Amino acid sequence: MQISDWFKIRDKTLFSMDLVAMMAVEDIAEREQKSKEDVLIAFMESNTAKMLYDDSTKLWWDGPAATAEEYEKEKSRKQPFPSIAAESLPPAYH
Repeated sequence: MQISDWFKIRDKTLFSMDLVAMMAVEDIAEREQKSKEDVLIAFMESNTAKMLYDDSTKLWWDGPAATAEEYEKEKSRKQPFPSIAAESLPPAYH
């Protein structure tokens, strides 16, 4: 394979990754009733986006629905725990 062929393949891969990202963002924005811009910013800062653009994970092969699902799973894992009032903790934890 020549270097020019590698660049052509790489360009197609990046285009596919971008397309999957945009389709996933549109799906998420519609379901969450948020703007595409807000969802795009949050998505691109996520570990899911890092996985999507890491060709070794092949997440982009699974398509936008799987990518959106992975993003939703990531968000649910990051949900903060409810705060616990210090008074309700045993004295050893104060």
